Amino acid sequence: MKFLRGGDYVATTAVLSKMINMDLRIDQYIYALEDAGGIQILLNLMDAPFIACQTSAMEIMAKITRIPQIQQITLSMGLGKTATDLLMNREQDIVTLAIKIIANITQERYGRTSIRKNNAIPYLVMYADIDRRILYREIGTLSDQDREAAIPALYCVRAMRNLSKCRKGREALYLAGISGVLYDLMESKDVPLVINALYIFNHCAKNETYKNEFGHYKVHKFMINLLSSPSSSVSSLAAHYLLSVCDNDRVLDDVINSGLLNILMTKATASAAEFVPGFYNTAIKILYKVSRRESILEDLNDKNALNFVYNLIEIPADVEAEKYLWELIADFASYPENWLKIWKFPGIEAKLIYNVQCHMYEDVRGSAARIIGLLVHNNEIYAKISHNDILVKLWSLLLVNSPYTVESACRALLPIMKRTEGLPDVIRKIRSGIFILMNLLESRNPDILAGGILLLAKIVQDKLNLEVLTSMGALDIVFSIITTATYPKIRAALCYLIASLGTHRLINFQIGHDGYIPIVINDLKSDDLNVKISAAYALWKLSEDPINCVILHTNGVVEMLRKCLLVDNRDLQTAAGGCLYNIRNLAFNAEVRKWIFFNEPLDSETETHIKKYHERIIDYELRKEIEVSEVPDKIEKKKIKKKKKPLRHVFEDREEEYSIEDLAIVPKVAEKDEGKKDLWLQWGLVHVAKIWK
Repeated sequence: MKFLRGGDYVATTAVLSKMINMDLRIDQYIYALEDAGGIQILLNLMDAPFIACQTSAMEIMAKITRIPQIQQITLSMGLGKTATDLLMNREQDIVTLAIKIIANITQERYGRTSIRKNNAIPYLVMYADIDRRILYREIGTLSDQDREAAIPALYCVRAMRNLSKCRKGREALYLAGISGVLYDLMESKDVPLVINALYIFNHCAKNETYKNEFGHYKVHKFMINLLSSPSSSVSSLAAHYLLSVCDNDRVLDDVINSGLLNILMTKATASAAEFVPGFYNTAIKILYKVSRRESILEDLNDKNALNFVYNLIEIPADVEAEKYLWELIADFASYPENWLKIWKFPGIEAKLIYNVQCHMYEDVRGSAARIIGLLVHNNEIYAKISHNDILVKLWSLLLVNSPYTVESACRALLPIMKRTEGLPDVIRKIRSGIFILMNLLESRNPDILAGGILLLAKIVQDKLNLEVLTSMGALDIVFSIITTATYPKIRAALCYLIASLGTHRLINFQIGHDGYIPIVINDLKSDDLNVKISAAYALWKLSEDPINCVILHTNGVVEMLRKCLLVDNRDLQTAAGGCLYNIRNLAFNAEVRKWIFFNEPLDSETETHIKKYHERIIDYELRKEIEVSEVPDKIEKKKIKKKKKPLRHVFEDREEEYSIEDLAIVPKVAEKDEGKKDLWLQWGLVHVAKIWK
């Protein structure tokens, strides 16, 4: 440092040459540079008029700026602006060293900001845009002149990789025209260039604008080809890029048409997990992400991907990848033809029970619960798995902290509870079972709350459980949010709860009386299919009450249900058809009662139906009774046998009975005509009973 301060050209050159050969990364030398003011001297020499001194000082600066401590010091002294100014120098060596320095200092956040504000990014993009013929060959085979042009490109790409880590840096690179330059760099056979370009692609893929821009250059197809690269870094980075862009529908169509699924199922093997774990884990995540589209999941199912995924479970992977593997198996379990296939996998029962009880990652426990909830729809599987107290094991999952696990456990409990004998007693015997359910209903997480409402809907189908939960305030908690909740899962669960409460006759009437039917009708207009199905199912159950039918018809639900019949979903069509059937029966029976009791005219459709039923249903003996030629004018009151109870009709969907007296009021008659009217009334009731039957 003493000789450098002297200002002698020969001494300065000699000292710089000596310092170049020293390992300046040693702590002793770093402290000496800081204490003696050597960093400021080197920074001043970078602007020296002598090229030899200038290049030597820049070469030393390029070495020491790899150290984070030196980066912060030099940036505070204005190294960013000095390096940017040197990019416009005519000397190739000086430009190359300036790019090296920029590549080092952009590792710091302040360095990226300094380079961007000094407008160095357009120069970096310009120097990276080298002749395409150079990029097609290995750097080792280039001539000296071409190699001098290729080396700055490598450091330019490294600097741009650091700049692309921040949002404003990505915007500046995009405006400088980096898209076409990157596509040219991807065609290079030089692995370091390709790796740095892939890093830039992965950073820029966080923005939707850049995804569309890169799609113009067909980058996605090129990335698929890089999945087969012998370099583990290249294949892993290409897989990371595809993972980040698969949520775009247009990009997803391109990569699927380019054979992405076949490549992933070929490359994701045990050897890949051992030697290229980064690529292996990312490949599993890509398979899971693309399978969110139903058509792709069907293609994977047709390609027998279920066996492929299950074989990967035994291979070591990170926890997130393991979760995705179990989630994929759960997706395949949604197809009924796969239930027995999954159950016949070696050790699947033990693995599912272990995951539900003991797995350290809570989301994997939720995936296992979801698989069990789908498999138990098969009678054979349920008969085998029910011996493991699976209901109690799934109930224990309601205590974990993961919302996904709690919701999956609640949904898995529904089919198991449906098949469990003596369910009401079993639920009440679970230790703290009802209190756990109350905690779920008070949760602020929407997924946990939706799962708790679904579980409540299944439990309250028993009258004793309904009384217990009502006394604890469960229904008050749920109905307090029925007008404010907007989350689709919660709306669907609330409709399912109303449908379950509709199985109790008095509560069915009370729901309509309290004005909840218009709320359910509003859910029928939802864009979410699950909400629409649950709302239709709730209306179906509520329409079993005649007064509720009148309310439904008044609110114009018939036209909505007719539109639901056109939707290609069997559950929705069944629920809508059942509701329309109940409403139509009420209208038809009302017309019949008008004709019998009030002697009012019928519409043509009702009259046609009555004639058909009259011809087909009334038997010969009943005809003989009706054809009595004369009815006595005077009948003693003592001889008249009054009916002991009104004629009742049992609906096919439940055991509740409805009386005609609930729906119609028989007009009073004079005492002299009482016997005659009563006899004709009995015959009319028999006729109506035949029609209803």
